Amino acid sequence: MSDKYPNISSYNYCLWNPIRVVDPDGRDGEVVVNKNDMTISIAVRLYYNRNQSGIRNIVGTGEDPSQIDLALQKGFSSREWGYTDENNDVWKVSFDVSFIPQNSDGEVEKMLSLDPMGNKLCYDVNLGASGHWESASRTISLGTKSVIDVYLDDVGTLTHEIGHAWGLPDAKDVSEGVMGSNGAMSYNSCRRVNEKEVGYGVRRLLDVANTTEGRVVRLHVHNSAQTPQIVE
Repeated sequence: MSDKYPNISSYNYCLWNPIRVVDPDGRDGEVVVNKNDMTISIAVRLYYNRNQSGIRNIVGTGEDPSQIDLALQKGFSSREWGYTDENNDVWKVSFDVSFIPQNSDGEVEKMLSLDPMGNKLCYDVNLGASGHWESASRTISLGTKSVIDVYLDDVGTLTHEIGHAWGLPDAKDVSEGVMGSNGAMSYNSCRRVNEKEVGYGVRRLLDVANTTEGRVVRLHVHNSAQTPQIVE
């Protein structure tokens, strides 16, 4: 694996989290639906250029909370979730969100070429919106309008875009109430990740996983418009 991930130490098994990212045979991290122990593990890996101009607006300076701090402390990976399916079976859902610094844009692109389920994180001073997820290039961009307001307990723009990266649509694009209220995928202030929006995404994963008799199913999620793919 050292030749595949030259910037990741061999001690960093499963990209720093062997509990949440299943990697029994050297594969990349991915969504794993385990029907034996009723667990779903969702990994989102984000590579970024630590030397990019303006990147400190995302990663912070150590003095104030950053978008990454909010994503880790209040986002999808901040706790374990539960989902009850139509058979009243309860699934445990966990997220591993990793932010992996590189030294140049070239190194980021190299990692994306080696990691087909990895994503890119960047700062875009010309972005009109607060943030944007581009599934074709697997890129989360945050702009100057991305706002951190810890006093309002908002999860932040980055958490919203991470939601898109694992298949969630904007709350406004689905029937009212389906994804709860004031969730991470809304455009309100004081947003919090809620059970309904996690359940919305998990249901899509289970619908695909249940099309096969396999007991441990690995999936690749592109976006909310495309059906997740089973990884052989």
